[in-house]
Amino acid sequence: MTRALAATGASVLGLLAAIGRLAIFVGQTVSHLARPPFYFREFGHALVQIGYFSLPVVGLTALFTGGALALQIYAGGSRFDALVTLSTHPMKYLTLPRVLAATLVMPILVGIGDINGIMGDFLVGTERLGFNAAAYLKNTADFLTRLDIISSLVKGAVFGFIAALMGCYYGMQSDRGAMGVGRATKTSVVAAAVLILAANFLLTEAFFSA
Repeated sequence: MTRALAATGASVLGLLAAIGRLAIFVGQTVSHLARPPFYFREFGHALVQIGYFSLPVVGLTALFTGGALALQIYAGGSRFDALVTLSTHPMKYLTLPRVLAATLVMPILVGIGDINGIMGDFLVGTERLGFNAAAYLKNTADFLTRLDIISSLVKGAVFGFIAALMGCYYGMQSDRGAMGVGRATKTSVVAAAVLILAANFLLTEAFFSA
């Protein structure tokens, strides 16, 4: 009985410690937004990687994948030590540009995905099913509310923030080498998926109650 309680206590303490480390990481990331220097070149590079290179995926599935996470893991794991040696803060150079870029670009990608989805639905409905185009567009506009648009864009920003944050966090915690990067990528995908599901529930509840 004592061993079971000790094991349970150790698990709880480990979970709380992990949550604490993640909370500190989040606080440090956000705090660097207001403190110079800001690496605009690295921010632009992150925008291209996370935003532009995700457009084909968004066009096909309207979902982003774990590829961006793997890039964050690789960048964080391979460049962390070098930045410390050069007296460049890794949080400011690696984490902040990617988290900020993902947060800003994901609503745009979500909007593009939504538009592509509506266009595809419109084409199938009018060309294959024989729906009247004007009536279809009117019904779509009638059923689509401002809250639907706002909630989807807000969720996109939050999900982008979570995905990039988890990638950077586990990337900086990962062991060096292919195995370490692979393990960190898998862990970050799982963590991001769980947090995104939780955030989706909370945001849906918040918008539904509004």
